[in-house]
Formats: sequence, structure tokens, C-alpha cells
Amino acid sequence: MTGLIRSLVFINFLLFATILPAEGIEFFDGDYEEAFELANTSGKLVFVDAYAEWCGPCKRMAATTFKDSKVGDFFNKTFINMKIDMEKGQGLRFRQKYPVSAYPTLMFINGEGEIVHKATGGKDVDGIIQLAKLAIRKDDRSGSFAKKYEAGDRDYELVMNYITALNKVGKPSLKISNEYLRSNPDITDEQKAAFLFEAATDADSRLFDMMVDYKSTLEKIKGKEIVVAQIEKACCKTVEKAVEYESEDLLKRAKEKMKKNAKSAYKAFDIKSDMDFFEGVGKIDQYLERTEEYTKKIIKDDADMLLEQGQHLVKNYQSNPKAVALIKTSYERSLKLKDSPDGRIDYASTLHKLKNTDLAISQAKLAKQMIEKTGENPTKVDRLIKFLESAR
Repeated sequence: MTGLIRSLVFINFLLFATILPAEGIEFFDGDYEEAFELANTSGKLVFVDAYAEWCGPCKRMAATTFKDSKVGDFFNKTFINMKIDMEKGQGLRFRQKYPVSAYPTLMFINGEGEIVHKATGGKDVDGIIQLAKLAIRKDDRSGSFAKKYEAGDRDYELVMNYITALNKVGKPSLKISNEYLRSNPDITDEQKAAFLFEAATDADSRLFDMMVDYKSTLEKIKGKEIVVAQIEKACCKTVEKAVEYESEDLLKRAKEKMKKNAKSAYKAFDIKSDMDFFEGVGKIDQYLERTEEYTKKIIKDDADMLLEQGQHLVKNYQSNPKAVALIKTSYERSLKLKDSPDGRIDYASTLHKLKNTDLAISQAKLAKQMIEKTGENPTKVDRLIKFLESAR
């Protein structure tokens, strides 16, 4: 592919991703070799759903996991996404280099065509996001930059790419960033601002304080929302340290930095950072108090976040009476905002875990009514109702 064609394909890909926002994953409609070219250009991985038409788990993922808004937001921003039928079309070529023995096979491939990570079997929302994050951590491109840096190369782009690669896989980059800045490089203010934006991974650092000195410049370059998100990311890293060292002082410093530099996002951060800290250090009563406040003030109108919170609580605190009340509140508010058969089935399963089988049965029957209205087969929910009734 020539440079001009590669550029046009990349521009068309960006336009497609920008103009057609949709719930769920947006899949690239092109050849996998073009996708690898895009991966080289953008620095992303290619996510491939290698499927077969007859595969039941493949169909379920396509109808549920791939259509989830949280999955879509993450995958559309992070990867170039492809669905390849391995039994026809380009799949016949693709499988010669990337053979599969089970469906679906989920692959993460770099721009050189190398598999970074793969897994088989259907995944739910949390499962596929965890899989994707593992692939990102394994996509370590820092080695080639490290060799050049250690040989004395201090080119701006080289060092920028080096710390970006380190940060992407969670490796320490502060030492390299500080070394580079102490060398007084001959760079513009805009370059220094962009460098600090990438380097300031922790709010409890000199680099963070330097970055916010360039806040107005960064807002012009990147936009206010992106700058606020980066500030919050660094403050969250400090909260993680606060949990690690059980330090309320670090938690307080993270809040102070957030309030001073990203006030528009402070209200939610204030409560959520307390939740993360109290849960992390085992102060569950305080964690649940702040979670109740978070539900009422921050996520009360966000169906997906309410559902995610309910799932987290039932997984970890289903024997705690206050948590049980919050679980029910989270699910019921979520379903009021965005009702669906799958949501009702999930809630029914949760209620069974909470030993409220009668209410679980009523939720499962509501799910069946919703499915029957669409004309779809209600076999799955029939099995659930039968199981719940036998568990009475």
C-alpha cells in the first residue's frame, strides 16, 4: 500500500469512527492487511473476532457483548476492530496465517501482523474488557526505544515515544522523563507541554505541577475535556498510592490537586476517591456510605454505571444488609432508565443470589414477556424460571 493510499484509508477510518457514533463496537469494513496498515499508522492494535456463522457463542457475543455501550466506548477508542468469518471471504486467507481451533477466537494483533494476545470462547462485558486490558499490557513497544535512549539518543520524538510506550504497559517512566527535562532540551513550549502531558502520570509529583503550569497551552492543543481527563487520571494514580500505603494524607493531596486543577470533575472525584480508598483499606461501612451518596448524586441517571455498580456489590458484598439495599437500588434505577430482557434476567439471577427467589421469579417472567413481544425464542428464560421455581 502506497503512502498516499495508506493516508486516505486512515483518514476514511477516522471519519467513519467520528461520523458514525453508535452503541457498541464499530467494526472496520475492509481487508485485514489494510487494518494492519492502520495499526502501524495509529499505534493501535487490531482486535479480530474470528467467528463462524453457525457458532452459538459467536452469535451471543454479537447480540450482547459487542453491542454494549461500555465495550464500544473502550474498543472504538483503543483498537481497530474487525469481524472475520473464518469459513469464507478473506477469512480463508486469514486462517492460513492465523489458524483457529475453536470459535470464537479473539485476537489482538499489532501492525507487524504479530499476535500480541488471543483467547477462545465467548466473553461477557467485563470479561472482554479485562481481556483487552491484558492485551494492552502485553503490547510492550518500549524495548526498541530503550536501546536508542541508552545509546544516547535524545531526539524529542524518540523520548516522547519511549515514555508513551512505558506508560501504556504500566512501566515506570518518571526517571526517564525527569532525566530528559534536566538535560534542558531545545524544544518549543508546545512540545514541552505535550511532553509533560504524557509524563505526568501521578499527581503527587513535580512533573504534574509542571504540567498544570502549561494547562492553558494544553487546552488549546488538546481541548479542555482531554486535559481534565488527564489530570483526573494522574489524581486517580495518587489515590491508588494512598490505598497501597494506607495514607489518608495522600488521598487528601489527590483531592486538593483535583479541586484546584479540574474543578468541573471534582464533585464526582471527591466521592469516588473516598469509595476507592475505603474499599481498598477495608473500611467497608465508610465505603458503602459514600457509595450510597455516589448513587444519589452522581450516577442516578446513568443506567450503565448503575448496573456496573450493582454487579460489583453483589459480587463482593452480598451478605452485607446495606450493600443488599444498594444492589436493589442500583439495578432498579438502571432498569427504569434502560429496560431490557437481558437486564431483567441479570437482575433475576442477582435476586436469587440474595435469596429473594420470589422477586427473582417475577423479574424473570417480566423478561419472558419482553422476549415474547419481540418474537424471539424464550427458551433461555424458561430454563431460568424453571430453575428458580425449583429453588423455592
